[in-house]
Amino acid sequence: MIINPFLTSICAVLGAIIIAFTRTVSLGSIFGMALAPVVAIVFVKPFDTSLFIFCLFIASMSIYRHKSNIKRILEGKENKL
Repeated sequence: MIINPFLTSICAVLGAIIIAFTRTVSLGSIFGMALAPVVAIVFVKPFDTSLFIFCLFIASMSIYRHKSNIKRILEGKENKL
């Protein structure tokens, strides 16, 4: 949030939309973080290479940390809100 509040806000809103539609918090978190590099490309002008690389790194780490949640989502066993 400190590095780029605009980017973080957009990702948080997109994650919240996913949570509202799927009723699954982990899915919203995964999508919100996974979309960070895309949001950095589309909305942050002028393009900032270091921010994009940072977003890729953070998104990758977040997805990796959610691997057990992803497994449960694919099995249909993930808890809903």
